[in-house]
Amino acid sequence: MDFMKLLQSLEQALFEVIAWLVFYPITLWQAIRHPFAMMDYADGELMRSADDRFTSRLSPPIFLAITLGLLHLVEVQNDGAKLKGFLSDSTNLMAFRMFMLSVLPLGIAVRFMQFQNLMFDRKVLRPLFYGQIYISAPIAMAVGLASAILLRFVERSYLGDLAGIAVLLIGGLWYMALEIVWFQRHGPMSYMRAAVYTIWATFVSLVLIIVLSAAVSKL
Repeated sequence: MDFMKLLQSLEQALFEVIAWLVFYPITLWQAIRHPFAMMDYADGELMRSADDRFTSRLSPPIFLAITLGLLHLVEVQNDGAKLKGFLSDSTNLMAFRMFMLSVLPLGIAVRFMQFQNLMFDRKVLRPLFYGQIYISAPIAMAVGLASAILLRFVERSYLGDLAGIAVLLIGGLWYMALEIVWFQRHGPMSYMRAAVYTIWATFVSLVLIIVLSAAVSKL
C-alpha cells in the first residue's frame, strides 16, 4: 500500500515538473504582455478551493522560483561571482534570493494596504502579494540577464555593456510604470501620488534587501 502511494506521488510530481515546460513560458508571456490581467487572475484563483487554483498558469511562488532557478543556471554557465559562507551553497543561495525578491512585492502590497487603511490580515495581504509576484518575476529576469551580459562583456565590448544596461533600464522602467498605473487604478489616486507611493515603497524595499543581503553575506 505504501509502495502504491509512493508511485502515485512520483507520478503526480513528474507530471507537475513536466507541466512546467508548458506553463512557464505561457505564464511569463502573459505576465509581460498582460500584467494587470495576471494580477486579477491571482486574486480570482485564491478564491477557489486549493485543488482548483492556478490550473491554467503557474502559481506566483512557483513562477518566481523557476525564474530564479533559470537565472542561477545562466549565472553558473557565465562563471558568476563565487560566494562564501552561508551563500556558497546553491540551495541556501536560491532560498535567500527567493526571499529577497519577495520583499519587493511585499513592500508594494503593504504600502497599498496602508493607503487603504486596511487591517493587516493574511487573507487581505495574500492576493495583493501574489499579484505583485507575477510582475516581479519578469523584472528579476531582466536584472539577472543584465548582470549576466555585463559580466560576460565587461571591458570587452561596449555594445555588450550597452545591451546589459539597456535590458536593466527597460526592465526597471517597465516595472515602475506598471506599479504607478496599478496604484492609480486601485487607489484610485492621481498619477503623481501613485508615482510617489511607488518610488517610496520600492526604495524602502531595496534598502531592506541591501541591508539583509549585507548581513547574510557575513554568515
